[in-house]
Amino acid sequence: MFINNTKYLFESERLGFRYWEDEDCEFYTTLCQDKKVMEFFPHMPSELEARGEMFYIDDKLRTNGYGFWAVELKESQQLIGDIGMQKVPFESFFTPAFEIGWRIAQKYWRQGLATEGASRVLEYALEQNITNKIVSYTAKQNISSQALMQKLEMTYVSEFNHPHLDEDHPLSVHVLYEKTI
Repeated sequence: MFINNTKYLFESERLGFRYWEDEDCEFYTTLCQDKKVMEFFPHMPSELEARGEMFYIDDKLRTNGYGFWAVELKESQQLIGDIGMQKVPFESFFTPAFEIGWRIAQKYWRQGLATEGASRVLEYALEQNITNKIVSYTAKQNISSQALMQKLEMTYVSEFNHPHLDEDHPLSVHVLYEKTI
C-alpha cells in the first residue's frame, strides 16, 4: 500500500499522506490547542482528549482505508496537519454522505497546501471507489474554509443548524457545499 517504499500511502506534488505515529502526539495536541486553528470548532480538546482523538483517527484510517491522514511536506517531512474524509457523523437532510475536511497549522496557511491536499483526497476517494460525491460544511463565519470549498469547485447547497450544537450557539449555523467527483 505504501508507494516507492516510503511511509506515504499516497502523495500530491508537495504533500505526503500517512498514518499517525506515536511521535505525532505533541504536534497534534499543539494543533488542537491553537486558538486560531480551532476558531470554528465548538470545543478545544484538552491535551489528553487530543491524544485520544489522534489515536482514534489513526484507528479509523487503518480500519476503513480512509479518514483524516497525517499530512507532511515531502521536502522537509514536517507535519503540517490533517486532511481527509469521513462519513458524516450525524443525521441530516444531506446524509448519508462523506465529508472532506482539513486542519492545518497556522505557519502553513496561505501556501495552497490545504487546496492541494484536499484536491488529492478527492482524487483518492475516486481512485479507491470510496465515493463519487462529497460534502463539506463549516460554520457560516468561516470564510477561509468556504473559499477553499469554492476553489475545489464545490457547489453551495444551503445553510443548516449543526445538530450537535444548540441553536443559540454562535457556531450553530453552518453552510453546506457538495461536489460530484
